[in-house]
Amino acid sequence: MIYVAPKKFEGKAPYAIAIVKLGEGPSIMGRLLEVDPNKADEIKIDIGVKFEPLIENGEAIVAFRPV
Repeated sequence: MIYVAPKKFEGKAPYAIAIVKLGEGPSIMGRLLEVDPNKADEIKIDIGVKFEPLIENGEAIVAFRPV
């Protein structure tokens, strides 16, 4: 969970991040959408996710949505 965001994302916190292991082998970190960052204990490990880029402040953010 991110509770204190970097300056360019001020006002967006809190939000959840995830490290996703890709089928090809490497892992990538990105924002986890559709989860309540105030209920971190409810986020499951090893859930399936789908890549979904997020545009904030005119910049593309790596993000994932649970499937």
